Amino acid sequence: MAKKIKLTGVEIQSNSTRQNWAEGLISQLPKEHEGRNNWLLNYGIKDEAVQLRKAKGLKFKKKYQACETVGG
Repeated sequence: MAKKIKLTGVEIQSNSTRQNWAEGLISQLPKEHEGRNNWLLNYGIKDEAVQLRKAKGLKFKKKYQACETVGG
């Protein structure tokens, strides 16, 4: 069973997580930036990330806060 990530005091106070913060920064990269799109596909939670997964027929595993893995 995956452990829940413990939020820092700053995350609690700002009502934001490190994942949300990272997604905001990564989203600022050019749309054709492959690392940007891979990160959003695997870990993003906002609309663009949802659409990237939908286009590839992949689901997001809330328990792991990550895209499902394919294959072995």
